[in-house]
Amino acid sequence: YFALTCGIVLRHGGMIDKLVGDSIHALFNAPLDQPGHEAAALACAADLIAATEQFRQQNDGFGRTRIGVESGPAVLGDVGFGTRIDYTAHGPAVNLAARLQEANKIFGSQICIGPALAARMAGKAPALSPLGEAEIRSFGRLSLFTLRA
Repeated sequence: YFALTCGIVLRHGGMIDKLVGDSIHALFNAPLDQPGHEAAALACAADLIAATEQFRQQNDGFGRTRIGVESGPAVLGDVGFGTRIDYTAHGPAVNLAARLQEANKIFGSQICIGPALAARMAGKAPALSPLGEAEIRSFGRLSLFTLRA
């Protein structure tokens, strides 16, 4: 599963930040500027869902993949102390993306896109569809989106 999903992220120009449990934290537009990173992240999300659905069909009992995607400033760099230093990203967009992954449970969706990324993608491909509003812990009530089918 990780070989499949991490390979897709890398093909789209994403950076694997870390693997946590059964989750992948991926960053786009880091560590270097990536023109079109918003569209690349969304294309990556669509490819991840297609590939993991096929994987799920071949591996009985494997759960559905859920993805949260948001855009915004983040602090990138080495964080930690002593021998426990890790290159990572911190910031509200990073935290919100993790919570949007969980918000898919509310909507029965697999890709949940935050309002900042939706605003950046307005009028651009790929087209987004509204999911509705949800209360997101620490962020309040937000209008959320998914990729148009």
